[in-house]
Amino acid sequence: MKKALLIIPFFLVLCLSGTWMKAKIQDDAPEYAPDFTLPDTAGNNFTLSSLRGKYVVLDFWGTWCKICLKGMPKLKDAQSRYPGRFEIVGVDCGDKTVKWKHWVDSLKDEMPWRHVIMGRKLYIQQDYRIKGYPTKVLIDPEGKIIKSFVGEDPRFYLLLEELFAK
Repeated sequence: MKKALLIIPFFLVLCLSGTWMKAKIQDDAPEYAPDFTLPDTAGNNFTLSSLRGKYVVLDFWGTWCKICLKGMPKLKDAQSRYPGRFEIVGVDCGDKTVKWKHWVDSLKDEMPWRHVIMGRKLYIQQDYRIKGYPTKVLIDPEGKIIKSFVGEDPRFYLLLEELFAK
């Protein structure tokens, strides 16, 4: 119970900060993407390192985050503009599994990428130094973090264009 009481304020700060935080580049992201294994919508385990050799966008989001949901069409547009150039993994933060699965299933045409749920594995947020939502983390094929963006930041899409519009 004590552990839960310590985690709740941390999680609350993260939830609230994403709503009012201005978009920014996260300067203190780790150099390499910490590996993790989380369940996907089918209940299968997905391991981040299985995408080694590809560019990856981790999108930390939640169904409760209006900014996250508002940004989904732009992320889908980027995926369509650069087909096969990068993988997107939506990492749900803070939702119950049933609610998350319902949202992802009902919006699979708007969010046609892999989705996983963090559940109680809050250390992943700490490993990636998540400070607000959405947070998009761009990872190169060797697993090195290129940049992390907090909020719906147009610089994220400019970086995708710089990398993939060749």
